[in-house]
Amino acid sequence: MSVNLSSGIVPLSQETISRPPKYTQANTQQQPTASTPMTTDETAPKSSHWFLKTIGAIVVIGAALGLGRKYVPALKNINLSQAADEGAKWYQKGLRYVAQAGEYINNKAVTSWNWIKALPSKIGIGKKAEAAE
Repeated sequence: MSVNLSSGIVPLSQETISRPPKYTQANTQQQPTASTPMTTDETAPKSSHWFLKTIGAIVVIGAALGLGRKYVPALKNINLSQAADEGAKWYQKGLRYVAQAGEYINNKAVTSWNWIKALPSKIGIGKKAEAAE
């Protein structure tokens, strides 16, 4: 008993096989090689800017110490002219060190600011130079 089922599958002709796919017919122009973007991963090495990041971190930490000594009551109320207590706890010693660092930074910042303010009169620009004439 043999059953003849027609599946509708026919062999492909040579014309069908050699024809390009439909998705390639819409864009027949090929893009020039020079207009394609290059990947930067292979061409240029990435720089980390570690020196600038280190300087930036030092500036931020210094500003935090200086502003902390000026505005944070726990650091502002520490009297640095007296000697440290011998029986102080570790966090009190740490606060004292932070207050000392903040005080040092604030003193150097005030000295630098005063030097910058006096600079125009030193080079002959400003009110003091005009009064001397």
